[in-house]
Amino acid sequence: MDRTEALSSLRGKVEITESVKTRSVVRRQMVCSFDESSVDTPMNHQGHARAASALRHRRGPKKELKQLLVYFSDVGNVDLATVDWHIRFDRNDHTYRMLVNVCWLVSKGLLQTQDDVTSRLMD
Repeated sequence: MDRTEALSSLRGKVEITESVKTRSVVRRQMVCSFDESSVDTPMNHQGHARAASALRHRRGPKKELKQLLVYFSDVGNVDLATVDWHIRFDRNDHTYRMLVNVCWLVSKGLLQTQDDVTSRLMD
């Protein structure tokens, strides 16, 4: 989320023209444009939904899943069926790619298991 406001300490891109227009320099401030970071992102929705689903269906170590969900406390609850799996990765979040793909495979039931003889795999 992009924000623009007069700040007493520099952050992001300095808007010199806007600072001169609003005379914020007189108040010892500069107008800056910056991105407001948030943990409530689509990628975190996917991880939270998958971990919560595993805990509800008693798949995986319960203690570790509960410890993991603490990190997602500020992420909104999303149903696993409504998660948008089509995400564009850029250089800032390319490390999420493998985690998101594993969550997708698990949610679709496309990983091999030792539960029964049949197995499903992604094409």
